Amino acid sequence: MVGYKIKTAVTSSYINYSKQLLSIMKLILQTAFLFACITTCLKTQAQRVKIIPEPVRITDKAGDFVFSNNTRLITTTQDTLVLQSMALFSRSFQATTGIWLHQSNPAGSTRGIILVELKPGPLVSTPEGYLLNISPDSIKITAATSAGIFYAFQSLAQLLP
Repeated sequence: MVGYKIKTAVTSSYINYSKQLLSIMKLILQTAFLFACITTCLKTQAQRVKIIPEPVRITDKAGDFVFSNNTRLITTTQDTLVLQSMALFSRSFQATTGIWLHQSNPAGSTRGIILVELKPGPLVSTPEGYLLNISPDSIKITAATSAGIFYAFQSLAQLLP
């Protein structure tokens, strides 16, 4: 009878150990699964848009902007550095695609345009920061300084195929 009690105690202890081990393994698997999901989500976003330096925020929108010979670069500013950034992007874009981006007045249709605005304010709080809003109809670049405009064009160039 004493041997039976020892065997039961050992078996009972083994069962408790197995339950604890199973709980720990379950927790490890759940943690690994969660980590894999988070990593996959982050990689998916990073693979979707490859811009250096990495943007603070990216919001997906439906549709694509299509460049054509009718695409125009528009700005209301006469800032020399902004105009130079626009010309540099236009020359680089033409060399790559064969499409010349005409600079024109803001009057007329807003379809097929790249609008460049110097607009200091709360939307762009750093000197080199910018907003790059791409929709099927237009591209809008907003920055507080000419440096922000330059970096927005660099990011736009990285988005091109």
